[in-house]
Amino acid sequence: MNQRMYDVIIIGAGIVGLCTAFYSAKAGLRVALLDRSTPGSGTTSKAAGMLGIQAEFRSPNPLYHLAKESIALYKILTDELLEYQTTSLGWTSSGAIKLAFTHSEHNQLSDIQSWQVQHGDPAELLDQQSLQLLAPAVNKEACAGLYFPNEAHVQPKQVARAFEHSLYELGVDVFPYTTATSVSTNRVTTRTDTLYGEQIVIATGHESFANIPWPVTPVKGEIIKVRPRRQLSKQTIFYNGWYAVPKQDGEWLLGATSTQSEDTTISVNGVLELLTNIQAFLPDLRDSEITAMWSGIRPKSIVDSPFISPHPTLHSVWLVSGHNRNGILLGPITGKRVTERLLGNEVNDAFTSIKVGEHSEHHHQSEKSQFT
Repeated sequence: MNQRMYDVIIIGAGIVGLCTAFYSAKAGLRVALLDRSTPGSGTTSKAAGMLGIQAEFRSPNPLYHLAKESIALYKILTDELLEYQTTSLGWTSSGAIKLAFTHSEHNQLSDIQSWQVQHGDPAELLDQQSLQLLAPAVNKEACAGLYFPNEAHVQPKQVARAFEHSLYELGVDVFPYTTATSVSTNRVTTRTDTLYGEQIVIATGHESFANIPWPVTPVKGEIIKVRPRRQLSKQTIFYNGWYAVPKQDGEWLLGATSTQSEDTTISVNGVLELLTNIQAFLPDLRDSEITAMWSGIRPKSIVDSPFISPHPTLHSVWLVSGHNRNGILLGPITGKRVTERLLGNEVNDAFTSIKVGEHSEHHHQSEKSQFT
């Protein structure tokens, strides 16, 4: 590894690090990107790839508007990344349905529809008969569904690969299998060398290292991939924090459990919980073939919001993480907003600045209640 001076050194090549490197390089910055493994091989590769703005957010909070900006960037990126002879993002715009089984849940869907339509986002409240016509595989006891025709999803591994290929074309120095052992102002030390940078971005997800405060809780999510015996629905189906996503290859991703843990083993309890809840609203999945299962560790911020924050003591060092289950969704807008800060632009947005002392001042809330 060489010791040239970079404008920015980014530690962590998940979706956030990749997007930050992409937008920084496009802005003319000299960029180095480090990862202890290969780009996109960590939590990013374990994600379901949902871009579920309307189905995930229950109120028009500031993150909702950031998510809409991120989707707009994805639409540009689907064509822009192809200019670098990269793979497609696996973009699928098949819509999504959020279900209701009780009168109270029906009222909640009605409230969500009301504010989303006011914000210019299409949302159609389906009665029981209309729901069955659109998605006949849904449990017939569902009394209503809120249909979002514009909801989409991507293939996370393809997204990571597309960004990685573009970075080489943009002149970014990518260092896989390179572990950063310490960070100081303008300097990153690895196991074998030292890199120097005007600014440093730490985007390591749930992982931290010794001299960096990291206000993130690891949350394990288990996912099961199945191949149904017959076609069930074209739409992603949501209910009570659980989801079933139809992918381009005909298989479905079912997810996800939520346990505060860094243990990536797949548990019997987790599998039973996931399948029991999914089958409750998609009963025809019970005859599906299980083709794969895995778990990933999401970085959940201690303030339940992703953050872009200056290090409390190290000048020109930025801490970026806390996206929880919305890393793929918010990746592009995060990368763009980090780049704006690196360029010295004044930015006012919903990304939280976290103070180190906040670790013990916040109680962790249920991860499933955050947006759904």
